Amino acid sequence: MLIKNVKVFTKDKKFKNGAIALSGDKIKAVYTEANMPDSDLEETIDGNGAYAIPGLIDLHFHGCKGDDFCDGTKEAIARIAEYEASIGVTAIAPATMTLPVEELEHILEVAAEYKKENTDKRRADLLGINMEGPFISPAKKGAQDERNIIPCNEEIAQRFLDASDHLVKFLGIAPEESANAASFIKNMKDKVNISLAHTNASYETAKEALEAGANHVVHLFNAMTGFTHREPGVVGAASDNERAMSEIICDGVHIHPSMIRAAFKMMGAERMIFISDSMR
Repeated sequence: MLIKNVKVFTKDKKFKNGAIALSGDKIKAVYTEANMPDSDLEETIDGNGAYAIPGLIDLHFHGCKGDDFCDGTKEAIARIAEYEASIGVTAIAPATMTLPVEELEHILEVAAEYKKENTDKRRADLLGINMEGPFISPAKKGAQDERNIIPCNEEIAQRFLDASDHLVKFLGIAPEESANAASFIKNMKDKVNISLAHTNASYETAKEALEAGANHVVHLFNAMTGFTHREPGVVGAASDNERAMSEIICDGVHIHPSMIRAAFKMMGAERMIFISDSMR
C-alpha cells in the first residue's frame, strides 16, 4: 500500500512532499518527489497533503477530553488512550499528581490491570507511568497539593513500583528536600528512572543528584530554580551531565521560544523530549 500526497519528515529534519509505502503494519519505504515510485503498481491512499510522521510518544501528560489518569478507572485510561491515538500519539506514559500514598497505589493498580487487559489497537499503548510526586518541593509545587508532599522514602517508592506491576518508569524527586536523597537515588536507580521534578535545588544539589544516578529532568525551566549567570540551578546541572534527558513544553506559553532554542543548543536535540503536560 502507498500513502501518497503527504509531507514526510526526512533525515535532514525537514518536511517534504512525498509518500510512504506500507507492507502489512510496517513502513517499507519513505519517498520524496525525487524518487517517487509508480503508484499504479500499488493500492494507494491520498493523504491530502497531511503531515506524515511516526507515531508520537507523550511521556508526561495528565489527561484530555475531560478525563484524567488520576481518576483511577480503566474507563478513563481507555478514553484517554483512544483520543491520543486519534491525534497521532500512539504510545503514552501518563503522569500522576501529588496525592495521598494510598490513593496513588490504587491509581497504579488500576493502570496495571488496564495494561494486562487492553487489546484494543485503536488506543495508544500504555508504555509506562510518570510519577510527578509526592517526593517534591513545596516551594516549587505548582499545581500540586502541598498537603500530600513527603520526603523521599524507599519503602513507599517500592510500594509504588509493586502496585503498578513495575509500570512506573519515572519517579520525580526534589533532592534538596531529603537528607538521604543521594542514597535514595543510588538504591532506586536500577529499578526506575529518577527525575528531578518540582525542585528548588541549587546547581550543586542537582549536580550531586545527577551524579548519584538521576537521569531525567521534568519540564525543563518550569517548576525549578532559575537559570542565571551566577546561579545556573537545575538547568545548568542538567546541561553539564551528558546522561540527563530533559522534558520540555513547547507550546509558546510555558517557555519563550528563544529559551527553547537555547536549551537545544546546550543539551543537543538527542537529549530533549517534547511533552504536552496536558490536563483534563
